[in-house]
Amino acid sequence: PPHSTQLQFKISSLTSMAAPKERLRPRWEKLCAGLGVSHESTQRWWDLLERRHGESQRAYHTLAHLDEMFGFFEEHSQKIEDAAAVSLAIFFHDVVYDPRRGTPQNEKDRSEE
Repeated sequence: PPHSTQLQFKISSLTSMAAPKERLRPRWEKLCAGLGVSHESTQRWWDLLERRHGESQRAYHTLAHLDEMFGFFEEHSQKIEDAAAVSLAIFFHDVVYDPRRGTPQNEKDRSEE
């Protein structure tokens, strides 16, 4: 029945959205612990990352995008000299993003925040 297919799609979509968070949050916590970041700050920054990457206007720059970036990170990990710096760059590279402003303005805004 069509209703069953629609329900399966919705469940699949919810599962796929949860999966990046389930992989990213422990990575974030481990990164912060290694850098000596307090539990409170770790949580506050995670909340910001999750909120920003979950904004309704984002079609591509989401937690799934970060998860994909960390896939590339893992693929090339032998060549990475400062894993913590690269991890921070991945987590924060699109935290400031407004699709209505266009690429040049977004790049400027990201560099100022």
